[in-house]
Amino acid sequence: MGFINNIDYSGIPITSVYHRIDVTQSAAGQGVATINTYASRDRYLTGSGFLTQQTIEFPIKYGVTVGSDKNQAYEYIKTLTDFEDASDVFEEGQPN
Repeated sequence: MGFINNIDYSGIPITSVYHRIDVTQSAAGQGVATINTYASRDRYLTGSGFLTQQTIEFPIKYGVTVGSDKNQAYEYIKTLTDFEDASDVFEEGQPN
């Protein structure tokens, strides 16, 4: 589950970077997602290291119909300015 967009990395514009939610966790109504950013999706798929890693907090909901922590993180992150125009990337076997 990830996103593709353009970023400015240390003053250098990079197009088609791949952001991937790596880890999510939640407790007491608060979720935390770790997002790794790679130079491209191909770089991720070939095992290259990430350019940056950031942690984002998001409000979590509990229940059968609200989706997993990762799905909730994904939906929240898409509302953030840095990601609102990003293209969705669905991995094999992942519902879209």
